[in-house]
Amino acid sequence: MTNNDLVYGFLDESPNLQDKFAFFSVVIILSTNPDEKSYRSIFKKTRKNVLKKKQKEIPELKFANSTPQVRIKILKAIGKRSIKISAYILDKAGRRIPDTPENYGIVAGFAISEVLKKYPVIVLTFDKKYTKVKDQEEVERVTLKVVAKVLKKGVLQFKEHGDSKANSILQMADFVAGAVSYKYNLNDKSYWELIKDLIEQENKESWIDIKAIYKQ
Repeated sequence: MTNNDLVYGFLDESPNLQDKFAFFSVVIILSTNPDEKSYRSIFKKTRKNVLKKKQKEIPELKFANSTPQVRIKILKAIGKRSIKISAYILDKAGRRIPDTPENYGIVAGFAISEVLKKYPVIVLTFDKKYTKVKDQEEVERVTLKVVAKVLKKGVLQFKEHGDSKANSILQMADFVAGAVSYKYNLNDKSYWELIKDLIEQENKESWIDIKAIYKQ
């Protein structure tokens, strides 16, 4: 990909914003090919070749509910794909941050702003973290407010708040976000190492700093 391309972004996070962990990771998978069907084989092959019989009944493979063997298999497969990854790590600075649409939108806005510095046009799909339409709209409103504060250029278009059960790229983002979270929260780089060559950006900022910018 070049910075002249229109790119499609698929955003997910790990863990939940209000969890006890010190860091909150937002990951955006970037691709010029938004057809999620072309990535389904990653999960189909894992189900067929790695999962035991009872595990095959799991409706969706997610990083949190997978064994190390499954995580490694999927992350290795992701590492071979023609995609890029932007990772944004929030240092919560010892704060317990409520997992509200506004707070989530603030962090997402700063994460997306980093990507817009490189790619001028992004069509974004959020993982459907919030099911209520009003909450999704609040996330988008706050995200756009942050982008407008941080950047003077760049075009962000929202596509949808998608269901990762039906979108293999959002499933990929879940596994990548889990790998990044392991690196920062558990000091374990083993999963991150499998996809590190795809990571274009890996920025870390403090909640105190970005909240202050948002409130200006």
